[in-house]
Amino acid sequence: MRRITFISVFIFAFSILLNGQNVDNIVFHSDYEKTNFYQFVKGEHAQLLDLQLMVDENVSSTAAKDYHNKFEALVVEAKEKLDKINSDQRYLSWLFYRVHRKVLKNYVQYSPLAQVFETGDYDCLSATTLYALLLNELGFKTKVVETNYHIYLEVLTADAKYLIESTDALNGFVYNQLEIDKRLVEYNAKNNSASTSEYAFNAKIHDAVDLNKLIGLQYYNRAVYTFNNGNILPTLDLLEKSTVFYHSERIVEFGIVLAQAIMDDKSLDDEIKSVSINRVGSFIKAKDIVASR
Repeated sequence: MRRITFISVFIFAFSILLNGQNVDNIVFHSDYEKTNFYQFVKGEHAQLLDLQLMVDENVSSTAAKDYHNKFEALVVEAKEKLDKINSDQRYLSWLFYRVHRKVLKNYVQYSPLAQVFETGDYDCLSATTLYALLLNELGFKTKVVETNYHIYLEVLTADAKYLIESTDALNGFVYNQLEIDKRLVEYNAKNNSASTSEYAFNAKIHDAVDLNKLIGLQYYNRAVYTFNNGNILPTLDLLEKSTVFYHSERIVEFGIVLAQAIMDDKSLDDEIKSVSINRVGSFIKAKDIVASR
């Protein structure tokens, strides 16, 4: 994942923090999102793919069916190939490059998963999410790792570890352990670098995240995209939903930046500002509700 470009950050104390996050007051952009969101929060059946797709405000239940069909076609093809290749390394290599040739076409920052199926646009989060979902269907053990500005995938078999760098179409499948170690060092070095022109998180994130937390990261990425396009209140809606699935240091820091932007927005009246600041305080203070599932 890439940096959020902010020129300055203002840190301030919130005068009122709510006791906890109330998911009943969350604003949804579609019935499709609301249905899948509540199914999962309540512990009911919800498709993993739907939970990733629902983040995008442009996805309806009709569009989601089309994306399901495209995803299932990938799964069917991959399962058929799995029966013909008796080497994990050769199979995973085939899978990585097959997905890139067939689905992943153009790197576009902040592309949601739906865009992968719609146009082939992807970024490190949406592409890594696609690989994680696909490998989950195929029965492989995976570990998705989040850093401040990037996300990558490890595949763990009985006798080896492989690395998938989803944004590297030519050399993104890494099977040599020395090369894997080298790349991990590079990720860590970049994670600890600083820039005078971009906002850098104070916390250094380098954590494994499960498929549930990937939903939160999808919402977070959408919130960053929305914020960078000047849409303050829709950003609040997205960031609030992100926290339901994954409460992290980046949420707290972005929440503070968002709250300052709300305070500075002259188009908002005082009542809207007060309610919005209270919402930010609530999800900053809250813990992720469903991450342990």
